[in-house]
Amino acid sequence: MSASQDKGEAASAAPKQLVAGHPSTREQAILSTSGGLSGPFIGGRERLQVVGVKGKNPVKPAFDLDETLGSEVTVTLVTSQSRGKSTWQGFTLGFPIGAGNESTGFGAQYQPNDRDSDGGSLLLNTVYTIEVKLPNIASEYKITKEDVAGNTDLPESIRAAPRLTRVCVDLVEGGVFTVQGYGIPFANPGHASDGWINRNAPIIGGMDLLGILRSRSLTFLVAKALPAVYFGKLSTTPPFVYPYDYPFVPAQPFAMSAFAGMIEENKGDMFRPVYTFDDDMQSVCSTAMAHVQDIYWLCKASDNIRETEVPAYFVRKYDDDAPGSDPDFTVYFAIIRLTETFREQHKSQWGRLTKDGLVRILLPGSQAHESRGWLGCIMQRPSSVPALENKHALKGQYQDDIVVELSVRGEDRDLLKTFEGRAAAEEAFTNGVTLDFTVSTTETERRVMAAEAFMPGAGPVPSLVDSGDSGADLEFRMDLARDVMRGGGFYETLSKRASQTSEAMTAMVLSDEVKPLPSLPSFNFIDVRDPVLKTAILEEMLPADRCRFEAYCAKRDANVMLISAPGGTGKTSALVTACHAAMNTTNGGNMYGTGPTNTAVGNFSLRQYSIGLSIAKKCNAANPAAVGSKPLYRAPLVLRGYSSRVELKAIRTIIRTNVADNSAYKTYGQGSTPRWQLPQTPTNWLLVVLGFLALEDCKVEGAVTSLLPEHPEFLHELRAEIQALAGTNGPVDRLLKLAKGEITYEAYSQSDMVHDDLIEKWMRRIIDNAQSVNTTPAIAQTPWYHGAWARAKFIAVDEAGCMHKADLCSVWGNTLRALILAGDIKQLPPTMMELDNKDANKNAANRFAKSGRLSALAWFQAAGFPAFRLLQQLRMCNGMFDPSKELFYTDYRDMSYGPWSDPTNEAHAVGVAFEKFMLSRTSKRPVSASPEGTLAPIFYHTPNTHMIKVGTSKLNRMQVKATLDLLAEFVIVSGVSPKKFVVISAHKPNVEYGNRLLSKYPRLKDMPPLQTADSFQGREGDLSALISGTKKGYSAGFLSDENRLNVMITRQKSALLIVGDLLVTGPVEGDKKAVQKADKEAKDGSVTYERDGTTVFSKVKALRALIRMMHTMGRIYEPEALSEEESEARDLLLAAEEKKVVEGEEAAERARRILEDLENNKYDPLKSWADLEEEGMDWAESD
Repeated sequence: MSASQDKGEAASAAPKQLVAGHPSTREQAILSTSGGLSGPFIGGRERLQVVGVKGKNPVKPAFDLDETLGSEVTVTLVTSQSRGKSTWQGFTLGFPIGAGNESTGFGAQYQPNDRDSDGGSLLLNTVYTIEVKLPNIASEYKITKEDVAGNTDLPESIRAAPRLTRVCVDLVEGGVFTVQGYGIPFANPGHASDGWINRNAPIIGGMDLLGILRSRSLTFLVAKALPAVYFGKLSTTPPFVYPYDYPFVPAQPFAMSAFAGMIEENKGDMFRPVYTFDDDMQSVCSTAMAHVQDIYWLCKASDNIRETEVPAYFVRKYDDDAPGSDPDFTVYFAIIRLTETFREQHKSQWGRLTKDGLVRILLPGSQAHESRGWLGCIMQRPSSVPALENKHALKGQYQDDIVVELSVRGEDRDLLKTFEGRAAAEEAFTNGVTLDFTVSTTETERRVMAAEAFMPGAGPVPSLVDSGDSGADLEFRMDLARDVMRGGGFYETLSKRASQTSEAMTAMVLSDEVKPLPSLPSFNFIDVRDPVLKTAILEEMLPADRCRFEAYCAKRDANVMLISAPGGTGKTSALVTACHAAMNTTNGGNMYGTGPTNTAVGNFSLRQYSIGLSIAKKCNAANPAAVGSKPLYRAPLVLRGYSSRVELKAIRTIIRTNVADNSAYKTYGQGSTPRWQLPQTPTNWLLVVLGFLALEDCKVEGAVTSLLPEHPEFLHELRAEIQALAGTNGPVDRLLKLAKGEITYEAYSQSDMVHDDLIEKWMRRIIDNAQSVNTTPAIAQTPWYHGAWARAKFIAVDEAGCMHKADLCSVWGNTLRALILAGDIKQLPPTMMELDNKDANKNAANRFAKSGRLSALAWFQAAGFPAFRLLQQLRMCNGMFDPSKELFYTDYRDMSYGPWSDPTNEAHAVGVAFEKFMLSRTSKRPVSASPEGTLAPIFYHTPNTHMIKVGTSKLNRMQVKATLDLLAEFVIVSGVSPKKFVVISAHKPNVEYGNRLLSKYPRLKDMPPLQTADSFQGREGDLSALISGTKKGYSAGFLSDENRLNVMITRQKSALLIVGDLLVTGPVEGDKKAVQKADKEAKDGSVTYERDGTTVFSKVKALRALIRMMHTMGRIYEPEALSEEESEARDLLLAAEEKKVVEGEEAAERARRILEDLENNKYDPLKSWADLEEEGMDWAESD
């Protein structure tokens, strides 16, 4: 034994207990290829690391070996301990990623940002890292450490090191390393590491990567004195296990009550987001429980409220002889008093329970209680109701009462006693009602079942029968799909695959050479054999992107393709281009498209149709053979699907009214807007086939109005088939005559009409013959769309940065189908409703909420899958993207503006006109012109406005009115069409108020309705106006969310107006110390003591930086402001005006609905507003 060995330490014999709070450690090392001290070594030739701000504080590598002794691999001994994750010790191997990978078409790779306290952001990756973890059982390994400084066996270049420790790691019988990160795509052309990773070429001294990973004994050198080497001091701990008995027995029906015990007994802090799981149980539990816990407390609150009687009395809406009254039923207002105790107990869930405005009123002991009760609508602003204005006004001590409008029919009316005023009604408050809120768990069940499909032993989804899958390599593909969901690479699965191959086993036995593991399956998304078609498809990309796009599409390992870029760069167009290539590639075919919202799916479908038609026309123009009525190239049949109930009702409405637009199916409710859109729906395509002339008058953008030669041959054949059927089928003949305008609907309806069954049959045939079917995840597996979903060769997702992982699991399945994800993880993430809620003991309501906010796209990018990034801003004028680039897209420093971005381009005429308009206005501080060759955003400072809270949201009428006043004046001065404007707000009450107010602005009658940021993602306008809705003295609210703020400031082409209070994040001028203090609080977070007594903690770093940026540029518009007293008086006046508008809306809507029912011979005087709301619920249940 050498002298140095006398100083050795056997770490595994008696591992020291970890000191509580000791940080994780990473110790730079080199790995001996021979097991001795003479080398050569893996590692020792790392590049100089630079950390800190602006390249300061260079970190010198611990070793500096030449190429004969070392290799360009970073070797690190790791002791990792993190709350909510398994503690482990082992080592990592880091390999340099090719600097030119993006330009050659390999793609850009990302990694989780470990410094992000919320754990939700990613960073560009430059090092490919493989983690090698020791067993969790102490008896399965041994760690020995000794001081070897000055040992004569060491190479001369490191022998003189003053501190050097040898660390030996030996696996004992039964012990194996756990390897994570292996198999993730890697490229570094021209560098030796490309061969080390992709072909298992020897790194140095005959040692290769697989040789290291399969070793039973490894020797490391650390440039530290023995006592300072932390590695090996960690006690072996069992793997982390989430404290939930999960999953359930598969046969057990889904029920929220089954989760109650495990959730109630395991309260605590929120888990940090996890990007790599140890096993499938962790992965599935995290994904599923994020959704279970996000609705559990809502269900519990609903159950508790249902069992609680609350005082109430009733008021008639109309007198018996008043206009609008009906002798057969009565409309009532139920005035309900909620005690302070009740409000406090349910305050965290009340907003969600009342969001859609529906509640069922039950009278204990009545017949109604035994049946359904009365479904009613909660009045959001009951002060606007005339019946409550005087004797029942909700003022003073009554201001917290809630009012529910409901209609009661028949003898049930005798159960309700009404009162002339509050004084007489006080005795009625001794009686009670109960409130029954409907909480649907259908979506939660779908998501949980989708996650559980990734447990070992689960069957293939879709099934082999439904999909037509041959089953070849099915077990291998399903293992890989589970690997993807675990996020730790593919080492175990690829090793298992190698051991199952007899040739590989023979090679391992008869040769000392370690053969590479099998490759991942790879999908070629652009293997289009027709050169004319391939050229036309690639021409949809920018010339500068075509080569790298083709290279990227040609080889996508694990069948996964990612497209990632900021707004305005053409993500959806690039996604659609890839889809058209994949539909025509050798192993491709039909696709199923989806997205997180109806808006996303609709935009995706529209773009697919328009680009597909364009490609077909270009191909036909380039091919002389493509002439006549049967062109050689045809556009694919792109279908945007909604639920069967919605589609059948929509087409019946259009047949009856002869009006083809988005009003054919409406949802009704507070602030509801039509979510059904005509373009590319089964309704749209069937109307085209039938030849309905109503389509000629259709003004809906993107709707298909006629059957074109380039449309799929199937549609022409279906038209001929229906025309032939008309010869023997009277109803079909009359329907075709109705379509051509030869008869009226009255004439058509006088005899037998075409039965719904036949219309449904035609629609389902269109769906079954579509090459691209696009729906939300909720209806992908419903009867109408199940076949198209199951048979699809690949899945495509737009706005995948906003899609839940569980929704992706639901649509993708678990058989590693080819997949394309497109989106931006820096815009709106998936929603977790319980993200900020805690109980009285500060326990998180949803312990998995941060994990639930990791989107499908973020998951794949964090796992290291290369993404194709778009690097030109195509939509916005020069200068318009600068704030977002500075605040949110530091990884896009090389991004440039496109060729049409100069302000002199006609596309930016609106922005130029708005700049001229704003510079001409009188302002307390002159607005500075935009820098030469650019257009910059403008901040409209509105101090002293009056703001009120509406639930958890905000309403600022004065900011809304100021915005519309300015836009209306701009239209008058410039003549610009308001169709080019978009107005968005983070707060729904501002949107609702603004849309009511629009009727007062004839100049803005063509302007699109105001939208919330959440509903407007993926859409755009020439001029975008952002209404912040908040003010000094209150928190910034939703604008403190950086993702939402990013969405809101990237909707414009050439003009952005931000309306708000310049001081909402603190002072930006004046006292230097006060400004610096506000800067610090914005970055670190601070508590806002709002004027209503509530406290809010928030970080407004990005919002403050945006305001400061615009202030520094002099882009602040500030007209003369009102005083606080004048502001409050103005707001009261606006509120009174709004009240009159609401009254008119109610009367007009009721009259319209009655007229519609009369025309449809379905008028029911007993139909209540509650019935209309229940019709709207069908939408929620089906889509």
